[in-house]
Amino acid sequence: MTIKLIESTKNPTIKNIIKLRKSSERKKQKLVIVEGIREISIALMSGLEIDSLFLAKNKELELKEIKENKITLLEDKVFSNISQRQNPDGHLALFKEPISKISKFKVPENPLILILEAIEKPGNLGAIMRTVDAAGVDAVIINDPALDIYSANAVRSSQGTIFTTPLFLANIKETSDFCKKHKIQMLATTPDAANEYLDEDMTHPTALIFGTEATGLSKKWLEIANKTVKIYMNGKIDSLNLSVSAGVVVFEAKRQRGLIPN
Repeated sequence: MTIKLIESTKNPTIKNIIKLRKSSERKKQKLVIVEGIREISIALMSGLEIDSLFLAKNKELELKEIKENKITLLEDKVFSNISQRQNPDGHLALFKEPISKISKFKVPENPLILILEAIEKPGNLGAIMRTVDAAGVDAVIINDPALDIYSANAVRSSQGTIFTTPLFLANIKETSDFCKKHKIQMLATTPDAANEYLDEDMTHPTALIFGTEATGLSKKWLEIANKTVKIYMNGKIDSLNLSVSAGVVVFEAKRQRGLIPN
């Protein structure tokens, strides 16, 4: 089979990729853009279903597991037209959107889950996904996101790890009902809490809940949560970067579980 070559930026396929930069269009077509060979490789290893791969004409195909009928070669000027990176490596793929319902999650014996309410910044989401991948968190649940979860910035800043940990969208009620059903304690983080996170037992099924940097968690979550906890700070401000805060508490939970040497 001869691999197709596209030489014009006016090609309908190229025009559609440009359209897919819009969140609404990606949701409509149920596709995710993944650029970069590292990110594409991680998406494939994580079990995502590839729709198509676009390869700059001068690049050698390294992803041998992708069938030729999924591959399209592009002239350099055409690839530059669809790339969203300053220094592209000549690989861009479309994958089927991986989001699924929280009810489909196969809960492990002693889960550690991260819940993010109204997360706003792609860079924070990407950094958090790298943290949960490193720590081996079982799932991430996002309530009412104020961003496009699979934007180019989120995928890039996660270095592909946005695909390695099960990621679910759910509202607060669905999330809290899920936790109650599976007997998962809900620990809400807030600077107004009386107890420090270090004093809480996170060795049994636990969901760690984080709000936005600007306003923190909603009143609804603070009322539903089993307990509230804080990170003690000595500085002049009462807020760490969201991804740093999540990393601090997540790795304490892993330490308590004996998965990190003291």
